[in-house]
Amino acid sequence: MKRKSSSEMIGPEDVCLGGNEIPAFGELSLRNNYLQLGRAMSKDKRSWLFRLCCTGGRSKQDPYGEKGSEEHLGMVIFRDYIGRYLQNPIAKVVVIVCFFAYLGAGIYGLTRLEDAAVSQEKLTLNSTSTSKYWELFDAYFRSFTFPIDIYLPGGPYLDAVVFDEAGKRIIASKFLLQTQNMRTVSNEVQTMLDLRKMVDESDLNVTVKADPFKFFDQLVLVWPMTISAVVVATISMIIIALLLIPDPSCAIWVGLGILSIETGVLGFMPWFGLDLDNVTTLFIIISIGFSVDFVAHITYAFVSSRGLSPNERMRESLHKLGVPIVQSSVSTILSVIPLVLVPSYVMKAFFALNFLVMSIGALHGIFVLPVFLSLFGPGSCSSKKGSEALESWKDHDILPELTEDNLKTQKKISLHRRCKSLDYPPLFKNLVNSGGELNLSFFASETIGECSHL
Repeated sequence: MKRKSSSEMIGPEDVCLGGNEIPAFGELSLRNNYLQLGRAMSKDKRSWLFRLCCTGGRSKQDPYGEKGSEEHLGMVIFRDYIGRYLQNPIAKVVVIVCFFAYLGAGIYGLTRLEDAAVSQEKLTLNSTSTSKYWELFDAYFRSFTFPIDIYLPGGPYLDAVVFDEAGKRIIASKFLLQTQNMRTVSNEVQTMLDLRKMVDESDLNVTVKADPFKFFDQLVLVWPMTISAVVVATISMIIIALLLIPDPSCAIWVGLGILSIETGVLGFMPWFGLDLDNVTTLFIIISIGFSVDFVAHITYAFVSSRGLSPNERMRESLHKLGVPIVQSSVSTILSVIPLVLVPSYVMKAFFALNFLVMSIGALHGIFVLPVFLSLFGPGSCSSKKGSEALESWKDHDILPELTEDNLKTQKKISLHRRCKSLDYPPLFKNLVNSGGELNLSFFASETIGECSHL
């Protein structure tokens, strides 16, 4: 039996050493004698790096609760600037026109998208000897590419094939076809399909074979596989949205959002010099998961919002998710930027598709879906008495018929003016009664609690 080396064997000295360490560390544990490697910063003095990475910060009184948390500047910008801009009917028309222009460009790009095999030159690094070889091959030998072998069984055709003395290798054959002037992969794939169709219609037992056919067979399945993956993923997300999102109609918006994002990703691939091959198909299937995040989250935020009108729900959803959408998309794009430095088609395809799905998904989450949900989403066609009363209140500097009975002090009037432009849905919901009239008696008791953290 082979003896183990000293480093692999456990000796008595190891056991003794471990036994001596146990009481020593036990005593340190009881006395709480630990070396403090770094001083933990208190929650009251957060560094600028924490505020930059963890936008919004935490409340000193309730650090783990949502209520009372400080607002971040980005959240206010999305609600009070971008949200208010998207409330404008002209802005909504601009967003819709831009969306249909984007959709048209994506559909046009789909007509230019070519399915191609993962050829040898795509799998090699650029500016290498192997890559140079395939460039010269395509330049000078592409006109006469691969031969096609035709095999016929039976006695009358035995002389058509000549074997070597050992009978294991074919050294000559009369049934060879030589292709010519096939410059594109689409022509090669079509040639393979035409030859197979011819032999299938023949009465003879004929087999057509060529080495590149194994790659062409994959190309035949690329488009059906991509379409089926997108459809199956969309249907799956609609089912999940029906189970998790309160309003069933929002499941349709989730599905439409996924289809729109994937249409743009596929349609803009030709502009990045990409073909629909096995590599890009794999990345497209992976990117479906990224596109789900934007549409599902913004739709759920819109439905769960406590705003009275669709515009208020749109602004509140942007207030909650505008900054996270920008952070997630920008950070993901930044993480794959180093791949641009790699001279490889695979790395280029991964970066381009990642950039497309993140940028298009973020634009859908910030502009497209909020506008469409505010126009055609749940509650957009319901009674707008409360919304009209609230909008008329916003157009005035003070509440109508303000008296000392309703607002006891000038401080509360000033507080109202501070909160007027911030549009707090819980406060507005309580200010408007079921008849659409402003309930001023509630304002004096609840305004301070809603706006005191400003």
